[in-house]
Formats: sequence, C-alpha cells, structure tokens
Amino acid sequence: MRRQNVLAPIVSNAWISGLFSAGCLVFAPLESFLADAKAFEIHTSVQGVNTNQRIRLLKDERRQYLASNILIASHSVKDNFPHKKKDLSQLSIDASGSHSQIQNTHKEIHLDSESSFLRVDIHADRQYWETDNVFVAEGNVVVSFNQGILRAEKIVFDRSKNLLFATGDVRFMRGEQYFRASYFRYNLVSKNGYLDDVYGVIKVNLLTNDLNINSSTNINKKQSRNTIPNNSASRITLNDGVVIEGGKIDLGLNPFVAGDLSDKGINSWRFNSPKVIINRSGWKAKIMTFSNDPFNPAQAKLVAKNVIANENKDGTLLIKSSKTKLILEDQLNIPIGKRSFGANQENEERWILGFDTKDRDGLYIGRKFKPIQLDENYELSLQPQFLFQRAINEKTNAYPESDLSVLSPKVSQSTKFSDLIGMKAKLKGKTFNMQSELSANISSFNPDRFANGSRYWGALKDSFDLGGIKDINAVLFAAYRYKSWNGSLGRSDIYTSVGGYVDKEVDWGNGTSRYEYRFRSGIGKYQAEALKSLTLSHLWRASIFNSLNISYPIYMFEDASSVNQVKPRYSMAKINPGIILNTEIFSTYFHYEGGDSQFSFGVNAGPELTLGNFRKPFLDYTKVSIMPGFTVKAGDSPFKFDNEVDLQKISFQLTQQIYGPLLLSGIYNVNIDKDSDQYGKSLSSKLAILWERRSYALGIFYDINDNSGGLMFRLNGFDIERALIPNDSIVDTI
Repeated sequence: MRRQNVLAPIVSNAWISGLFSAGCLVFAPLESFLADAKAFEIHTSVQGVNTNQRIRLLKDERRQYLASNILIASHSVKDNFPHKKKDLSQLSIDASGSHSQIQNTHKEIHLDSESSFLRVDIHADRQYWETDNVFVAEGNVVVSFNQGILRAEKIVFDRSKNLLFATGDVRFMRGEQYFRASYFRYNLVSKNGYLDDVYGVIKVNLLTNDLNINSSTNINKKQSRNTIPNNSASRITLNDGVVIEGGKIDLGLNPFVAGDLSDKGINSWRFNSPKVIINRSGWKAKIMTFSNDPFNPAQAKLVAKNVIANENKDGTLLIKSSKTKLILEDQLNIPIGKRSFGANQENEERWILGFDTKDRDGLYIGRKFKPIQLDENYELSLQPQFLFQRAINEKTNAYPESDLSVLSPKVSQSTKFSDLIGMKAKLKGKTFNMQSELSANISSFNPDRFANGSRYWGALKDSFDLGGIKDINAVLFAAYRYKSWNGSLGRSDIYTSVGGYVDKEVDWGNGTSRYEYRFRSGIGKYQAEALKSLTLSHLWRASIFNSLNISYPIYMFEDASSVNQVKPRYSMAKINPGIILNTEIFSTYFHYEGGDSQFSFGVNAGPELTLGNFRKPFLDYTKVSIMPGFTVKAGDSPFKFDNEVDLQKISFQLTQQIYGPLLLSGIYNVNIDKDSDQYGKSLSSKLAILWERRSYALGIFYDINDNSGGLMFRLNGFDIERALIPNDSIVDTI
C-alpha cells in the first residue's frame, strides 16, 4: 500500500467531470472524458511531502465510482482497484487528518486511453477539507489541461449534494474560446447549473472541437499552459461578414470590402449575459448581447432575447433567439426578428429595397425568405417583390408591345395588378453529381408580358485536374434573356444561349508585387441582336480568353504595419499609402459559325495613388487611379454584345473621405478613340456614398449608364491570431 495524500481523490473523476462539463462546456455540452477512456492514473506531489499514488480503474468501475460520489478522505488507499465491479464504498481506508490543509499544491492527472494521456495540472494557494463532504481549493486556483486553462479564486465541491461551485473571476480558455463569469454552480448528476455575469468570445467553427477536452487545438503547444496571454488581439484582420443588399450594387466601389467575403457569415463573436442556465442538451439565457466588434465601445450589437443553444447531431453548434434587435452606435435600434448563429446558419429573412428603371420602372421592395429545403439535394430561395413606383405611376415603360418583335422599342403601357408583382428565385443543389444552379428574375406576372418580363440562367458546375493543373472549373450553361453590357454600345440581351466552358484562375506574389492570371475557353450557341441590323442572329461561337493582372508597388510612403495596429475608429481594412502601378494584359479570340472571327489584344496600365490612413476625421483617405487602355483587333463579331469597339479608352476611379466615416466613390470610363463613332461616349459611370465604420458599413450605389441602383448593409467579421482576451483595448463588457 502506497501513501496517499488526502487531496488526491478530490482530483478524481467526479470533480474533473464537473469542472469540464460545466465550466468548459457551457456552449457545447460533451460527455465527461471519463466515460470514454479505458483507464486513468492520478499522480500527486506536494511541496515538502514525499507522497505518490497510482489508481487504475476500468471504464465500468469509473462510472460506478462517479455514481456513488466516493471521494476518499484518507491518506491511503489500495494500490489498484480490482478489475471487476465491486462496491467501492467498502474499500479499506486508513482515515486520518480529514481537515488537513496543504499550501502551494501541484497535481498531475494522466488519463490513459490506449496510450493517450490527458494531463491535468492543478495549482492553488490553499486546498483543504472544510467538512467531511466539502472540499475547498482557494487562492489563485489554476487548472490546466491539454492546452486549456480554468481559473478561479475559489472552487468548492460538495460530494454529498453532487454540487460544484466556482467563485471569484471564473475564467476558462482553450483553443480560440474564452469565457468569464463571477459565479458558477453545477450539479454533476443532473448536469444542470448556471453562471452569473457571463462574458465570452467564441469562434463558431472551432467551438465544438475546442471544448472537447480530448481533442487537439490550433494553438501553439509551446505556449504556457498556466498563463493567458494579454496581447492576443495584436493581429486582427477583416475576414468575413454578413451582407444585406438590395438592387444593383458594385463592391468595386468600396475599397475596404473584398467581394469574396460578402456571404461567409461571421465566425467570431463577443457576448455577455447576466445569467446563463445550463442543461443536459445545451444552455439558455433570457437575454444575451452579441457583438462582432473586437473593440469597445462596440459600434454594432445584437441584443437577443430567449436565447437557446444546442449541439446538433453533426457536432456543430446552433444558437437561436426569438427576438433580436440590431443596435448601432448605442443610438439606432433596428428590430430584426428571429436570428440564428453558428452551424452554418444564415438568416435569409430580410427586407430589401432596390432601384431598377430598365426592368421594374424604378423603386421596389422585396422580402428574401429563408431557403426551402426541397430534399437532401435541392434548396430553393425566393424573393417576392412589390414594384411600388410602377404601382404609383400606374404605367410601365419596360416592355415592347406584346404583338411586336422583342427588338421593338419599349413603350409606355397601362398596368394591371399582375404587373406590380415581381420575383427573384434561385434553385441550388446537386444534379448528375455536379453542382447545379437555376436562377429566375421575373418583373411581371402579366401573361401578355411574361416572356419579355422574365430572365433565366442555369448552370451545372464541376472541377477536374489535368496533368499538374489542379481545380479547373467546368461549366455547362443555358440562359434566356441574359443581360450583357458592351461599353459604349450599351446594354443588349442575349435572348437564348446554351454551351459550356472551362475556366482557371491562379494568383501569386513575391511579398510586394501581385499577379493574377485567368484562362477561359468555351463553345456555345447564341441568339442575340445582330451588330449591323435590327434582327436576331443565331450562331455557334467558340472562344478563348487570357488575362494577366499585375500590381507592382512603385513607392510606399510609410510603414503601414505600425500605423494599422492603432485601434481604428473607421475601417479595419489594412491601408498601404503609396503609389502602385496596375497593369492588365488580355487577349481574346472568337470564331463564329459561318466563318467570321474576331481577335483582340489589349493593355491597360496606370498608377494608383493612396494617401492617408483613414484614422483622422477629415480628409485622411484618398485613393485615385487613372488607367488608359489601348486595344488592337482583327475582324468583327456578327453580334452586338461581344464586338470590340472601344479600342482606346481611359478609366478614372476615386474614393475620398469627406468627414469621419463618410466617403464618396466613383468610376468613370470613357471612349477616347477619335476615329471611333463612339468617341467621348461613357462606357461605364457609377457612384456610391459609403459610411465605413469599424464593425459595419452602409452603401448607396447608382449606375448612371444602366439607370439602376441599390443599397447595402454589412456587418464585418474579423479574424484574430487567438481568442479575444480582455486587455487595454478589449474588455469583458460589450
């Protein structure tokens, strides 16, 4: 029989299960690790005391041990428990010193699961038995295990009532997750409890894994298990977000938002709640505040009521609220109804406002509903619309007369109720083991105008490898009345098309310069407006397209890395003041049924100047670019939509801070070929008014040439090197 310290049993399965099931698993309840491993070992060592013990239990015996809540208040136990079930309460115990106290205690627990060990280190200023059933650890209590850390000023376990308490700045951190509370109570048997004054930071996509104490995390293992870093927000970057948009917008007018981030959803959230109630399946709270903002005061908040969180069967987390309001700058409150967070849930129920004079005669409102899951392969999204400007005017200018050619001019006509209803719909899924998508854009349900008021696009998409080239995209497509814009020739419709193409994009850089190359080749049959007559041509076309974009810094004004680490009031996007030379080199070749062909080769190049850092309130950001372009061509297209006519052109783009977060942005492209019939004609003119804050953005967009516009609201999402821990910039309130 080996000498056993009185404190060793308190580090047994029931206590560890309580700590990790309650304190660590608030947002994703998991089974105790003791229910998974086959055996475990406990080793204790106390400063100034020569003691060592080893306890081995089989899986079923540990369950019985937990159910009986046997915490041995003893200095000695048998070396090994027998390998068959027995009443552990009948163990021979050499009892003495049940109220002993030990200072500066350090313990290690090794969980053996077929050669895998979970090591748990426990540090505290004092640990002692308050009564025969109540154990206390107090004074800078730190429990560290498998890259996780639990801290509290005091931890109490009552084995007679199966209750675990933690008080005094209770904190837990593992992986990318961080939780803090003033008080925590948990019943080990019923798995019910609660936390008071809860604050936390979660990364949704890693939450379930990080709170599984047997899993590995993405945190550097060299980092100390006994400390929580205070500089974890040193790297905060714009990474994702949620966009609500209506009408026609152009994200190219916003230099602070990359277009490929617009629909990823927000992964990192800060939250707090006065009380969180824990149960077997998850947790709930009457009220909880979420924020995507990494700094205080938070510029955007979501205040959610009746919040419920549960873990799905696939291990992902789903958090739902019955009522939610969006609060901007602690001044503007916007009710947004039911919300969902996590588990790849995106709330698609939202109102939109759009502006389209070409198809919808002006302003319209729409409602985008949550996608309908038709079966395991297909999902349908619907956005019904009411064309209220058309309703006010009681007429439409969007269609030709019903008995004339589709190329006939549009005329003013009276409307019926069926002309006031529009619809956008999208069906996504998997067909023939390929990704499929079918989109419909309907601006009138009047039977006489339905054909001229509908646009459709469908595609089957897949990817393949060819030799050493990976992920080549392959697309089969079909379209009806697909809109096309061809510079100074303006908009024209491709009335029908069917075909396919392959596409490949690659990008690379050397730290300063950036390169992007794109190749596309395809074949299809098109029915579209002829170039030289007011008729429809119906021909096959084969195409090859190549482009190379180069961004080369000529001179950078200052070290942007030091400037951008300052806590920003406006955008979090990295700004690099300086001069950059942008170059685009492209070539196209089209071959048409009947023998016609068109070849073109062009170069667009010019400087881009960025001044300021968008940190000061007045004229602290200017971005201007000038890019002239020259093209040579051979041959003409028989179609209007793809004939190259703007052989010499120049593009201007300007984004200017006016005051605070208010910016104006514009693009103007014009034909400068004096030998062209289109000389001086605008190719593209767009304007935007932007309101850029650190955690959200607003935008109003207008396309002058197309006479259409739209609105955008964006909640920014951020990525950081490690979970947001309270420090000088980030505190544990929202």
